[in-house]
Amino acid sequence: MASTRIAKVNAFLKTEVSQLLEKFVQNEKTGLLTVIRVDTASDLSESRIWISVMGGQVSELTCLKKIKQKSNLLQNSIRQKMSAHRVPRLKFLIDKNAEYVENIEKILREIHNN
Repeated sequence: MASTRIAKVNAFLKTEVSQLLEKFVQNEKTGLLTVIRVDTASDLSESRIWISVMGGQVSELTCLKKIKQKSNLLQNSIRQKMSAHRVPRLKFLIDKNAEYVENIEKILREIHNN
């Protein structure tokens, strides 16, 4: 029962945070911000939100700082939309999997070409 609840919270947060990032954070400098994954603690104390940054003029860390500057706004927006007694604290992290996959593909292409 609890895992279904957490799965619903994760899906809700992924959708809502994606929209909020697009509205309040994303611009030409940050590039495309994508919510890759959301993991919420079983007690709803915290949600870890993995973000992918692509095509921006600034570094991933700069984007993460900008997101953290807007975290109170994001948190309050989620609180208003979420119909739960407890709203998890949002913690944003940079997802490095896309970069890792790209490096592996580059190595495989080099091996294949040689």
